[in-house]
Amino acid sequence: MIFLYCTIFYIGLHCLFYLTQGKQILALRTEKGVFLYHFVSFLLLGICTWIVLLKSNEHLCNYIEIAVVGLHGIYSLSFLEIWSLSQGGYSISILRSSPIEISETNDKLLTLESIGNNKVTSRIQSLQKLDLINIYNNLLIVTSKGRLFVMFSAIFIKLTNIQDIG
Repeated sequence: MIFLYCTIFYIGLHCLFYLTQGKQILALRTEKGVFLYHFVSFLLLGICTWIVLLKSNEHLCNYIEIAVVGLHGIYSLSFLEIWSLSQGGYSISILRSSPIEISETNDKLLTLESIGNNKVTSRIQSLQKLDLINIYNNLLIVTSKGRLFVMFSAIFIKLTNIQDIG
């Protein structure tokens, strides 16, 4: 049971560290950095949990260790979702500009269009950096690595029975 309390304390410290120091650390300002921050933490906790499971003789401990890993998973996924929503830019901009006057409509729409175009450009650049697509004569071409990713994604969607991918 002490392991569960230690994990709750650790998760609290993990969150507090990000909230107080995260903006000062350049790597934690990006989606990749925040994901790695949580992924490495989850892996380390998983390893510690595995070690505790190996040394434990009690049957009840198995459930506590599973709860510990699940608790960190829920925390990390919730944190990443909130971070992603707060960085949403485009969606937040739409919500902020919704109560607009008719005279402001054109300027607001141009601003939103600009934000949308910047998002598209950023995502295309990310896909290029990952070598999932190439651009040839203003056409997006899926690379072999990209096709492999699509194939594995389709298999994952089929196996998990995801109905709505939109």
